[in-house]
Amino acid sequence: NFSDVTSLDACGEGTIVRTWTAIDCAGNAAVPVSQTITIEDTTPPVLSGQGADATIECPATAVFTAPTVADNCDPAVVINFSDVTSLDACGEGTIVRTWTAIDCAGNAAVPVSQTITIEDTTPPVLSGQGADATIECPATAVFTAPTVADNCDPAVVINFSDVTSLDACGEGTIVRTWTAIDCAGNAAVPVSQTITIEDTTPPVLTGEGADATIECPATAVFTTPTVADNCDPAVVINFSDVTSLDLCGVGTITRTWTAIDCAGKTGRAHV
Repeated sequence: NFSDVTSLDACGEGTIVRTWTAIDCAGNAAVPVSQTITIEDTTPPVLSGQGADATIECPATAVFTAPTVADNCDPAVVINFSDVTSLDACGEGTIVRTWTAIDCAGNAAVPVSQTITIEDTTPPVLSGQGADATIECPATAVFTAPTVADNCDPAVVINFSDVTSLDACGEGTIVRTWTAIDCAGNAAVPVSQTITIEDTTPPVLTGEGADATIECPATAVFTTPTVADNCDPAVVINFSDVTSLDLCGVGTITRTWTAIDCAGKTGRAHV
């Protein structure tokens, strides 16, 4: 006959002691003998099936695929994980998730990991800049700056530079170009606005003397007008005379003043 004494823990580790006894028909009992079987678990669980390393574009969220676990003895091994996050100020970098598992016998699985790399390869977008326009000198060029949108960087700085192509009269163009670079170094496609400055207003001559009649042999004295121009501060006044006098010196002298500004616009006055 035999009897067993089983001493196993919750993991199934421990001993089973089997003891055999024998009694002959005369009632003599043999000295019992025993065999001890020790059950142990030295095989760690195995983690497998974790997600492959991947690269995602900011601002996508990192999604990890957890492994499954297999163990020879423990049917309820718990999987744990920890993350190591190495992201710069732009949100670029890596998140490494590492899974671990220890069975109830204390055997630790070889850890497995999945690395998600986050990058930003999308440039910011500039939009809404002012339309090209034409203004009349001496108006001041007023530009309308664009706004910027970026997937990841909430504080993209917009810069601008001007290319001014004006002649001596102040006519020509001013081209303002805006640029933006996000914190990942991606540059937006530049946008521009062109303001054309022109001068279509002629100078104005005023203050010329009134028509007059003088008595021969007096000398004709003319009063030169003054000139005002919106853009040209140094308009030159010229004049020409048309003289219609008879042999007695009687008749008219008509003096006409002209002024041409540097844009080629002409003003006239005469007396």
